[in-house]
Amino acid sequence: MSSHQWKHEVFVSFRGKDIRKNFISQLFHELNHAGINYFSDEDRENDGEEIKDKLFRAIWHASFALAMFSANYADSKWYPNELVEILKCRG
Repeated sequence: MSSHQWKHEVFVSFRGKDIRKNFISQLFHELNHAGINYFSDEDRENDGEEIKDKLFRAIWHASFALAMFSANYADSKWYPNELVEILKCRG
């Protein structure tokens, strides 16, 4: 058994307002309803911290990562870096 202390059960990687307002908000609602702790980039903890540091720490301290690929996911300069970080800590 690992002694690692997970801060979140799930980290969800996604891009875009298009899926945030529909699919992701419903996913977060269902995770919350099921009592599953997930990371939300709208979390105000450690406000003022660089978003990159906040996201990468959340990735490393989540038990599971879920990447939601949408039509615009790969168009971003940021999200491929997030995906690489997920793969680093899961590999």
